[in-house]
Amino acid sequence: MLWSGFAGLVMMGVSFIFLTWLEHGVVKAAQFLSRPDYGQALIAGVPNQDLVYVALTFLGLPLLALLPLPGTARNARGVGGQIVAGGGVS
Repeated sequence: MLWSGFAGLVMMGVSFIFLTWLEHGVVKAAQFLSRPDYGQALIAGVPNQDLVYVALTFLGLPLLALLPLPGTARNARGVGGQIVAGGGVS
């Protein structure tokens, strides 16, 4: 679960940065790159504050790590493979 959450956050961050760069640095370059916060940024066309926002999304990973994981299939099933209320074995 933690790995899939990490992969989702990475893909979200990469796509956000890529689409911001595509719009501000390629499609509307003349309009945006003349402004210092877009032209002098770490990635031209993507303001540094957007990079900080993407970095802050990874603070969600410790929260994902603290969430309780679902029980294993062995603990959630009772005698004969029937699911028991409460997840215990009857």
